[in-house]
Amino acid sequence: MNNLIEISNIYYNNALDYVKNNKISKAVKLLEKCLKYYAKDVQTLNLMGICQYMLCNFDKSYFYWRKSLTYDMQNNRAGHYLNSLNSDEFKILIEKYNLAIDNINNLKYEDAINALKEINQLNKELIEPYVMIGLCYYGLVEYDSAKHYVQLALSMDRENVKCLMYLNEINSKNIISSDKNNKFKSNNIIAACCIIVFLLIAIVLYYEHNKYIQMSSKLIEYKNKLNDSNLALEKSKSQYSKAENELKNENQKNGLFNVETTLDNKNVKNKKFSGSQSEIFKNGISNFKNQEYSQAIDNFKYIVSNGIEEDLVAESTYYLAVCYEKKGNYKIAEKYYSNYISKFVGKNYYDDSLYNYGLMLYKQGYKDNAKNVLKKLQQEFPNSIFINSKVRYILDN
Repeated sequence: MNNLIEISNIYYNNALDYVKNNKISKAVKLLEKCLKYYAKDVQTLNLMGICQYMLCNFDKSYFYWRKSLTYDMQNNRAGHYLNSLNSDEFKILIEKYNLAIDNINNLKYEDAINALKEINQLNKELIEPYVMIGLCYYGLVEYDSAKHYVQLALSMDRENVKCLMYLNEINSKNIISSDKNNKFKSNNIIAACCIIVFLLIAIVLYYEHNKYIQMSSKLIEYKNKLNDSNLALEKSKSQYSKAENELKNENQKNGLFNVETTLDNKNVKNKKFSGSQSEIFKNGISNFKNQEYSQAIDNFKYIVSNGIEEDLVAESTYYLAVCYEKKGNYKIAEKYYSNYISKFVGKNYYDDSLYNYGLMLYKQGYKDNAKNVLKKLQQEFPNSIFINSKVRYILDN
């Protein structure tokens, strides 16, 4: 896991350099890779949200900032960013976007340009309005102005493939014909193409706006749920007890039940932890990094027993498996790896669990079982970094 975090940090630093050099789209590509290696890094999630915001992908910026807050609720700039998306200023910006789109749909390119320029006055960091102004001028056959604004967008996001494509198209059209009739016909064709382009833009922006409104409603709903957290906590405890009993019965049937584990779980439930569940999880990660596995186990077991958020429960389950494996208690590690694989398909550590579980089984001499697990890894994640020489050797022998 530490190796994955190191790889993630390399991608993050390179992405940060891209942002500093105004290569936002290229930074987004690196940040996507970064999050594949370590999905919980707050700095990466926040930077991704900022890049998406600059590209006017407001629904994505909301997603990444909200995700960041789930891992760190305190002293996190993501909270400030989310508040900005819920501000009156941002709502005015969205209204002007909609006005610009309506004008474009009605072929009122000059009115659209005015609305988009007002957006630029409100927020000079947004890249997409410059692109749209350039396309409006393109529709008005004012190629020099079109080129100017697309180049402005390129100065903010160098090597943006979409802007480079538009600039190439503008340059190819920047030749005035001496034949007025041909010019008139050409303008009609261009205008028709622009209508299609703008309709597509309108659909995308309208869709994003609707998604933003929906997400704002979800945020309000989330706040309401927090107010009822005590009831939800009691309910989750009851559900967990039921699930624990079912798991206990199943383990008894399979001869895997461990009395020591049950007693340990009860001891953890009786322990008192201060702070929010996110803080308890964070403390568990800190203990894990410091190789204080017993303390980490207490933290993660508390989350598994009392957790409300599925992501925290899932990741605590994974780390429990790793902690027990580090302590040499393979039987309990096997239980948590199996639990994660069966309950949290597709989550952040799903392929990690398959890989670790397979190698752990092989290490204990259960070669057939190890092959079955690693074969599942190979089938579901054929391009995974975990399909290495060691895995291939086990599967081939």
